[in-house]
Amino acid sequence: MIMVKQPQFTWIHLKNATKGDIENIQAEYDFHELIREDLLELSGENKVDYYEEDQAVTILMNFPKYDTKLERYLHNPFVIIVSHQYVLSICKHNSQHIDSLAKKAQDKTYLEDDASTPTFDLVYDIIDTMYDKSVKGLAKASQDVVKLQDNIGTNKDMDKNLLEEIMDRKINMITLQHIFRPQRQTLHEFKSILKKILRTDEDEVADAKLYIEDLDSKLDKILDNISLNYESLKSLAETYGDMIDLQTNKNISRLTVVTVGTGFMSGLAGLYGMNVILPGAEKSYMFWVIIALGLCTISLGYALLKRKKMI
Repeated sequence: MIMVKQPQFTWIHLKNATKGDIENIQAEYDFHELIREDLLELSGENKVDYYEEDQAVTILMNFPKYDTKLERYLHNPFVIIVSHQYVLSICKHNSQHIDSLAKKAQDKTYLEDDASTPTFDLVYDIIDTMYDKSVKGLAKASQDVVKLQDNIGTNKDMDKNLLEEIMDRKINMITLQHIFRPQRQTLHEFKSILKKILRTDEDEVADAKLYIEDLDSKLDKILDNISLNYESLKSLAETYGDMIDLQTNKNISRLTVVTVGTGFMSGLAGLYGMNVILPGAEKSYMFWVIIALGLCTISLGYALLKRKKMI
């Protein structure tokens, strides 16, 4: 558990929290049972709920967590409970970026002269930190896509593993789309209840909305990067698939030439294996004649296909 004490509120971030830890915090702050359930369940549903009795807001957003072993993005539900006295946060998978933010928050005073919005300022920093992390991750993903493009250009052996890598990255982009797209509605709902968690001063609400609009802009950037990477990977998969099909067709053409040549020789061998007298059957050189004719057939077939650029 991380605890950051500010002049006007306390931020508690729960790491590997047990049911007992959450119940102890509930006993201290006496918040609603539904808030306790949100902290315990960590469901994957993005939502914003306002609890008038506690003057508290629950924000549940999903963020990605990259599993290096699986090489997959996982859903990382993140719950933030914000009131004027406290901010409680918990996520399914621990985040080093939140740990770093907590260290910075120890040395920072959140709006000490304004009792209306210090907790909102922290919530903004938490979401902004997770968005910045995602932007950096997508920048690296874009670099990886460029490397894949270079590998396709230089790969002459049509490595099947390369196609599998492209498909794995496509799946990751699809996962990221599912994680971030619902957050548009979440931020919209958060903006709509600002008057309930801030003082009713219109200037303060307007300033807070600007912060959320900044988060909206970052979310747009994230979604644009995801779409761009997905389209690039989709094009790479189609291009590489076409290259594999072309190589397969060339291999089939080569096999066709060999089949025709060996078929010709097999036909002649079958004829001369019959119990009838055929021209040249008694000649010892006829074997080499058949071999020569077969090789000529293969050579002519290969030359014809080569001329038509079929192999």
